[in-house]
Amino acid sequence: MINGILLLDKPLKLSSNAALQKTRRMLGASKAGHVGSLDPLASGMLPICLGEATKIAGDILSGRKLYRFTGLLMVSRFRYFSFKAWPRGDKVPFVAIPVILLVLIALAINPPVVLCAVAFTYALSGPALALWTRLRRGTHAQETPAS
Repeated sequence: MINGILLLDKPLKLSSNAALQKTRRMLGASKAGHVGSLDPLASGMLPICLGEATKIAGDILSGRKLYRFTGLLMVSRFRYFSFKAWPRGDKVPFVAIPVILLVLIALAINPPVVLCAVAFTYALSGPALALWTRLRRGTHAQETPAS
């Protein structure tokens, strides 16, 4: 009989109970239970208690937990660039390819930090574009000679 706690890296699109049942069948455990649950649309570590370890599952469930997530809500009067409007037939500038590769590599290393940086940069792009447009209009108005 297997006794202990197994940390399972639960993949997307699999419920916590389905992950528990598959693990229990694979290991041939008669008693098993998961500590907590993850939404099928979430991936992450799912502790699974096997055998005698199921007796402490209640203690683990009643303990303090920390959940970390990243979110962003933007409400603005500024216009933002929509990537849906990007012409599909246009050529992508060469400089975009290494930039995209660097972002993907950084995303693989530290997803929360990179996602926050991208969201912050995008959030600043609207006001920056509005300021740039306003400054350019002001510059052109001053350069035009009065008749």
